[in-house]
Amino acid sequence: MTAFAIPTLVYDGYCNLCSWLVRFVQRHDKKGHISLLPLQDLPDTPLSEVLSDLPLQTVVFVSVQGDITIRSRAVLSVLRSLGGGWIVLWSVIVIIPNPIRDFFYNMISRNRYKWFGKRQTCYYSTPPKTEI
Repeated sequence: MTAFAIPTLVYDGYCNLCSWLVRFVQRHDKKGHISLLPLQDLPDTPLSEVLSDLPLQTVVFVSVQGDITIRSRAVLSVLRSLGGGWIVLWSVIVIIPNPIRDFFYNMISRNRYKWFGKRQTCYYSTPPKTEI
């Protein structure tokens, strides 16, 4: 796996919950440290071959070094990458054992369209505003 310029969050662009996560990252990633990529655009990227074996119902976080985390660990990686006060939330959640976190993550993932709805079109993140 090759290294990337910035960490990348891969998400389901049709999922309303995933779209909320993307908007959350955009709001709190003031310096643009995290790239956002919908699963629907994955075939057009170098990540497609690497991530082709992963289930489509999970978020994926790819670090600068090319390390891949999925499910609750991916969400924790996002919080850690955001830094600041989000590290406090990360430190609270990370003490919960991974099997327990992933149990709840998988339950939500299986029911995400039923509980949160599905978009008619893929959600694309808006580019960050640049100051002039």
